[in-house]
Formats: sequence, C-alpha cells, structure tokens
Amino acid sequence: MGEKRVHPLPIPSFADTAAYWLEDDAGNRVSKLFGKSESPLRLAGRVLENTGSLEWWSVARRDGAGARHVVASGRDLEIMATPFMPVRTRAEAEAVRRFNKARRALGFRHSDPDEDERVY
Repeated sequence: MGEKRVHPLPIPSFADTAAYWLEDDAGNRVSKLFGKSESPLRLAGRVLENTGSLEWWSVARRDGAGARHVVASGRDLEIMATPFMPVRTRAEAEAVRRFNKARRALGFRHSDPDEDERVY
C-alpha cells in the first residue's frame, strides 16, 4: 500500500475553479472542498473499491462566480478514478473484497452531507 499509480489520462483542471468535491448518488456533497481535482478523484477511487460502481456519483467543481459544474460522473468517473484506487497486495485485496461484500449485504448507508465551506 502507499504506492502511487501513474494516471493514464490527464487529470482535469480548470483555471477558474474555486473548489472540487465528490457527490454521492443522492447528489449530496460528501467530501471536503479541494483546490485540486486529484483529491476527490482519490476519494472516488476508494468509493469504487468499496461499492464496485460509481453509477450516479459525480466529481463537481465551483467556478469563481459560484456556479456548479459536473467534471465527471458515472462510467466516465469510474474510468478517471480507477487509477486512483488503492494499490493492494492480493491478500489485502481479497480481505477488502470480502469485507465490502459483507457490508454491501447490509445495505448502503448514505454519508451525511458535508457542509464545511473551507477549501483544502
């Protein structure tokens, strides 16, 4: 673990962006606000590992005027987030897979929306 993967696609960046964040399938912001798009993509990689899909999830951004824009969602977000999934040994990956399967069997619980407006 701790290894960084090289991202095969350019990481999206917009000059007029004030913040990026991750939204869940209910449209709630479930992450802090970040100054770079790489951080919510890393979180999306963890979500992809945990849930097996990013259908209905989004990485969004706020421009300088305060307007919200979707950077990527659904299958496009899965493609962008896959290189950010944690790098695990075979044994770790199997343990995480079993844990996530058991957790999904209990039903998905939505995170509380994050209302912190600070940009990290």
